[in-house]
Amino acid sequence: MYRRLERQEEAYAAAQRSLALWRELNDQGGQAEAEYGLGILHRIAGRYQEALESLGAAYRLFANLSNRLSQAAVLVELAATHRLLDDPTKAVESLRQAQEIFRESGDNWREATTSDDLGRLLSDQGKTAEAREAWLAALSVFESEDPERAAQTRARLEALQEASSDDLPK
Repeated sequence: MYRRLERQEEAYAAAQRSLALWRELNDQGGQAEAEYGLGILHRIAGRYQEALESLGAAYRLFANLSNRLSQAAVLVELAATHRLLDDPTKAVESLRQAQEIFRESGDNWREATTSDDLGRLLSDQGKTAEAREAWLAALSVFESEDPERAAQTRARLEALQEASSDDLPK
């Protein structure tokens, strides 16, 4: 809520109070959610190392609670942070882990959105075959769930195809 109002410092203070309360209550679920929120706030504010610390804490707490879907959500946020830190290897690793958890959990939508993110990251790295594979996996879900997103993914696939055909000898 605060973030939408662009009152980041208030949001940060509220998240800190929330974390302190959950710690006092010894509630790992509350602590995990608070750390997750703090991690996102840190990233938005450009405090990437703090984001990694909070997100890492959230991941460990969710692991203690065997909350795999929340772990996957944290991995997606870790990937975004690693990308901003110009560490695409860790970003790809985090997205692949999240993708696998979503797949195992039967969460087709979040698996598809994670595949889409992975495709963009791989494409940026010039790994066109892997990007194409990720986008094709996402496309099958988007076609039935979100036609606009499916069109965007098809456009990325077409651009990838055109770029690779430009590389062929004439």
